[in-house]
Amino acid sequence: MTDEGRLVVWISADDYRKNDFGVLLSRAVSPYSTERAWALLQKAADSGIGITVIIDALQASTYRAELLNQLNALLLQVPASVLVTASDTDAAGGLFTPSARIELRPPQGEEQHRLARAYGSTEGVGESGEYRTRYDVSVAAQVINELPAGAPRADVQDAYIRRVVPNETVRAGLRCLAAAMDSNVTTVLPLTDALNVLRRCPALEHDLSVIDDVLAARLLTVQQGKLRFGHERQARFLTAEHLVLSSEDGTKLGQVLCAPAHEDLRRDALILERDPVRRYDAIRQLADHELLAAAAAGVFGADTARTALAEMSELLAMLEWPPPRRISTNPRTRSSGRADGTVRVRGHTWSWRCSGRSANV
Repeated sequence: MTDEGRLVVWISADDYRKNDFGVLLSRAVSPYSTERAWALLQKAADSGIGITVIIDALQASTYRAELLNQLNALLLQVPASVLVTASDTDAAGGLFTPSARIELRPPQGEEQHRLARAYGSTEGVGESGEYRTRYDVSVAAQVINELPAGAPRADVQDAYIRRVVPNETVRAGLRCLAAAMDSNVTTVLPLTDALNVLRRCPALEHDLSVIDDVLAARLLTVQQGKLRFGHERQARFLTAEHLVLSSEDGTKLGQVLCAPAHEDLRRDALILERDPVRRYDAIRQLADHELLAAAAAGVFGADTARTALAEMSELLAMLEWPPPRRISTNPRTRSSGRADGTVRVRGHTWSWRCSGRSANV
């Protein structure tokens, strides 16, 4: 677009703070022009130069509604086209109606092979359904030869981070930063806040000189006093790792994973939890029928599968046998909690209700 003579203003949505759209514009423009942002936009408009405002990663903004409202206010004063990127198709929430929508679908077939080949090995990656996004494919292609066939995405991410951050103390510092972002529901930290997080990080408290190594890690970028991970998936993975390592036992891990904000971390955390007893305690605490089915299918390892199937067998033994076509609990006589779902085992379906801290049937 710049080659075509347009003025392009690139804005990272996660930088936005409530009612600070002007500050956001200034940050976007200042590295490239000494003009104030508003004056530059007015000059471009008066000169007939096309203006394009790019709002990147809208889903990462805590204040999407305010951001889009202020963007609409800008468009009333300056003629501009707008390009919004988001991983969530509903990120705009009806506040912004695009004239065109382009969906980037996951790579498949030959495209997936070409992408894997560009980053490393296609063997075990080019045809795999486990690595669905472009990020997954690009990372897996670099480390797949170090892992067993069919390694889950969590193990791929673990191997990749271990390759680029071999120092465990530095990795602990990165976990502290990721956990702070998770607590603040953000993907970016002011550098001053990031420094305070690292100074308080237990793993670094005896050697603060490591802070410089953490900030220099390849997974991080620091621009205009703002720190963020190169990819949001890296931050979320390290958050999952932090939850696993900081939880006293499997039940506590399940409790923190129950939070809606941690729903996307559950599978990674359960794979990262290497102790099968703790892992299944967490799965039981979550009382999620999809996770229970995955556990029984061996997604989380053979030991966890045996425990899950044994528990399901005990459940079936307690119920009427031979089973009716559909086996379910009666919520009026069994529990006053909410229904959590059903699992189909060997052709039969059973359901449970979640009461208190565990699944009761």
